[in-house]
Amino acid sequence: MFIIILAAGIGLISVGLFFHRRQKKLESSCTMRTEGMVIRLDRQERTYSEKDDDGNTRERKSVTYHPVFNYEVGGRKIEKTAAAGSGRPEFTEGQSVTVMYDPQNPEQYYVTEDKTGSRFGIYFMIFGAIVFIMGIVAMLLPNGSLVVS
Repeated sequence: MFIIILAAGIGLISVGLFFHRRQKKLESSCTMRTEGMVIRLDRQERTYSEKDDDGNTRERKSVTYHPVFNYEVGGRKIEKTAAAGSGRPEFTEGQSVTVMYDPQNPEQYYVTEDKTGSRFGIYFMIFGAIVFIMGIVAMLLPNGSLVVS
């Protein structure tokens, strides 16, 4: 059982490192700065079902807000929707932002004020480390189980 927990922890840490490295690569290639603006917030609502302890199915709703940025490079207007959203709006419509873009490919960008993507990787790494430590603890326990009876 502890092997599965250790593997899950390593997997979560790996996913976190992937997102962290992707962000760092984006930051190293996006060296040009321009001003941008939040032109709207796309509200995405998802409905899903879950069962409670009695076996009853309930529908739940999840809402995320994805800012849509507008910026200009060489007279060309570019509109991009943030890939990562949040459960509460982190931007307001009409807000000015700093856009860093790749001079070779202005469609590649990041917004310096948008921390959603970098937090995502950090959360995965932290959660993965916790799960990994739980696996180590399970391995060291006499009966190999985290459940105390």
